[in-house]
Amino acid sequence: MMFYMDDVNAGKIMTRKYTALPLDAKLSLAVRIFIKNGIDEIYLLNKDKKLVGVIRRDKVWELVSKNSPGLPGNGLIAVDIMDARFKWIGEDVNISDCIKIMEQFALESIPVVKEGTIIGVVRYADIIRYLLEQYEKGAVVFDGLLNDIQEAVCIIDSGGRVIFWNNKAEQLYDIPKDVIIGNRLDEFFPDAIDLKVLRTKEVLKDIFHSPRKGSNVIISASPIMMDGRCVGVISTDKDISDIRRINGELEKVRERADFLEGEIGRLTGKWDNIFSKNKKMQDAIEIARRAAASKAPILITGESGTGKEVFARAIHSHSGLKGPFVPVNCSAIPAELFESEFFGYESGAFTGASKNGKAGYFELANKGTLFLDEIGDMPLFMQSKLLRAAEDMKIRRVGGERSIDVDVRIISATNRNLEEYVKNGAFREDLYYRLNVIRLALPPLRERKEDIITFLKMFLAETCKSEGRDRVDIDKDAVRILTKYAWKGNIRELKNVAENMVILCIRDTITAEDIPEYILNAVDSGEDADAGEADLKESVCRYERGLIVRTLRESGGNIAKAAKRLGIPRSTLHYKIGLYDIDMSVF
Repeated sequence: MMFYMDDVNAGKIMTRKYTALPLDAKLSLAVRIFIKNGIDEIYLLNKDKKLVGVIRRDKVWELVSKNSPGLPGNGLIAVDIMDARFKWIGEDVNISDCIKIMEQFALESIPVVKEGTIIGVVRYADIIRYLLEQYEKGAVVFDGLLNDIQEAVCIIDSGGRVIFWNNKAEQLYDIPKDVIIGNRLDEFFPDAIDLKVLRTKEVLKDIFHSPRKGSNVIISASPIMMDGRCVGVISTDKDISDIRRINGELEKVRERADFLEGEIGRLTGKWDNIFSKNKKMQDAIEIARRAAASKAPILITGESGTGKEVFARAIHSHSGLKGPFVPVNCSAIPAELFESEFFGYESGAFTGASKNGKAGYFELANKGTLFLDEIGDMPLFMQSKLLRAAEDMKIRRVGGERSIDVDVRIISATNRNLEEYVKNGAFREDLYYRLNVIRLALPPLRERKEDIITFLKMFLAETCKSEGRDRVDIDKDAVRILTKYAWKGNIRELKNVAENMVILCIRDTITAEDIPEYILNAVDSGEDADAGEADLKESVCRYERGLIVRTLRESGGNIAKAAKRLGIPRSTLHYKIGLYDIDMSVF
């Protein structure tokens, strides 16, 4: 910020007080003049009174200091030490150009010449004096402009004293002008950003700042530079409450981005990710292909690990929907949080709620797909609310007063027998029929034995690549054992076993010795695919608990790392730890 006007020329601000000597003036005379008058330069004129050079005080002192005692200069005259390549300007040069010349050549003053004759001198001090006079004359206009804007404006001088404080600053900080102007800013705001800018001379823009308790502002501050020196700082503060609405919108976008970020690195929804030689599975794939383009709700059933989410992602990818795929594990949400998680909440809806409110799963999935995994674990009270939202496509946030329109395609999945749940009153019949418009029943891996070797080789190759080791083969005996095993954890269990064998195998071929002991014991005991539902659930739970314990141990008890290795959200891992009563203190 510079206080000068380009239409003011040197002739208006120059001083006619300067010292001049003839070319043959003795150096001793120049020394006496420099000492008596305290000036920095003497201009030299020829016999026609034309300006031909200048001698400067520092040059004279340098010569005098090098001469022996006696008369200064030992008979030298002015012309002997004059600078004939001095800078000068005409009287029509404006202040801006004058300052640039003085800064470029490090001059404190510069002569003004007309037709070869010096008519005056422009000194830096004269420029400052003139600009200050102009500032004082225009102060009323200046104050009016800064008082009309909506931001709080503060200007401090080089000593940190407040020299301007507008009306908005008075309102924002409740400090009158007559109290703060003339005093140091740090007496009122010890951590003021203006003082940092005064030290660093660096511009700061849009910084969130709390200059004192109870005040939250967005501040921008710039140094006021003049002649290379910082002579003050001007800052503008905007009350953060003015942009709360914008923050709320940004929070909603951030939450959507968090969901999308979670999709990175996971399987994309492609039919190539789903393959099978089994007739039942091929039929399910064909139904999914035909159903993808519609918006009809789909219910995917099958045991844990059969690929229900992989199907859901593929359906969404080929649905043509522009919105995101939002997966929700219904078994991992505490009952008291179901409504706020699904429908969101407004600011202050309950203790601990975000001050900006929060969008729920339905809003996040708008124009896209909401995948409800483990739908059978949803509490009854929430089932009625879900039914209403699914039928009306309207939701209301917790603590809200208005309905929000949504456009969501719902895909549900469960490993439960929902028909039995409906008979027992554990699942609403009307919701069941609403979600079960199109049914995909995925067979367990033990009914698809023709796919086991294909998946096994694929998982072995993927693990070798991720672990950075050469390809490993598997012998026929190991294949026979793994094919005979019932795979109660289905494809997920098969993948985990493949990873286990690759990591622990020290040879280039996997043999029966590398197969986990629990599989060998199950096959030796004659356990087959006809095991009962209770045995299946117990075995899966036992395997899952062991896998979680092992992963937590390898991750040093770090929940985030363990969840990432297991490929599940942290909230799901917390739920499983509680479900299986795992003692975290031992890790």
